[in-house]
Amino acid sequence: MALTAERDFAHDWQEDRRIRDAELDQALEAYIEQPPSVIMTWLAGHDADLAMVKNSSAAWIIMSRLSTRPNPERWLRAALDHGLGRACGPLISKCIDTGAMTVPLAKEILGDAGGRSSLVSAVISQCQDAELTDLVVSALKVEDGTAVRTGDI
Repeated sequence: MALTAERDFAHDWQEDRRIRDAELDQALEAYIEQPPSVIMTWLAGHDADLAMVKNSSAAWIIMSRLSTRPNPERWLRAALDHGLGRACGPLISKCIDTGAMTVPLAKEILGDAGGRSSLVSAVISQCQDAELTDLVVSALKVEDGTAVRTGDI
C-alpha cells in the first residue's frame, strides 16, 4: 500500500509526503533490523513487479527512505551487490553528503552502468572531496556529458 497509494496532490503535498513516508517506514520496519542484503534480495527478486509501480520509481523511493537510516554506505554496498545500482541515487547522494563515499566504492559505481549517472551527478553538484571529484572528472565519458546536457543526470 505504501508504494501504490494514489494521492491527491492538489491538496497539502507536504502532508501527503509525510503520510507516504510514515507508511513506507512502517512497511520497511521488519527489514531495517535485518542485514541490508535481506531487503536488497527482496527488491532484486521483485524488480519486474516494482517496475510497474509509480512510473518505475518504487525501488528509488525505497532507497530514498533507506538513505535516511544510519550508515547509508551499508545499504549502498548491499544494493550494488544485488545489481540495484540504477535505484541507488539517494544512497549515493547521502554517502557523498556524509563523507562516507570512498574512492574504491566510487570506482566500483563508475563501473556500474546503472549507478554511474547518479554518482557523476552527485559529485558534480555536491561533492566537497577533491580526490573523489578528481576521480569522477577524470573518468568522464562523452555519454556522461550528453546526460548532463539533456538533464538525464
